[in-house]
Amino acid sequence: MQKAKQFTGIVLGIAAVLALKFYNKAKTQDELRSELRAKCRADATCTAAVDKHFDGCFEKGYSMGGRSTSGLVNTDKFLTCFNEASGAEVFAVTAH
Repeated sequence: MQKAKQFTGIVLGIAAVLALKFYNKAKTQDELRSELRAKCRADATCTAAVDKHFDGCFEKGYSMGGRSTSGLVNTDKFLTCFNEASGAEVFAVTAH
């Protein structure tokens, strides 16, 4: 009985960590998409590129992180993918 409670606790802990990681990923994805669409302003071509290429490039540029690190977007990887998929430099990759 004690081992079953320990196992349940471990499973619930892992599920909570995974849920938080996926929540943070979705939140980051929504915020970045909104930021890029805002940068497009009224440029219909730019907005269409965000709508078409954002999700695939976000997946390529996002890392879920590890046990003790949170997820993050590799901006260079994301923007390179986005610009290549768009066929033009829609957003510039700048040095930090």
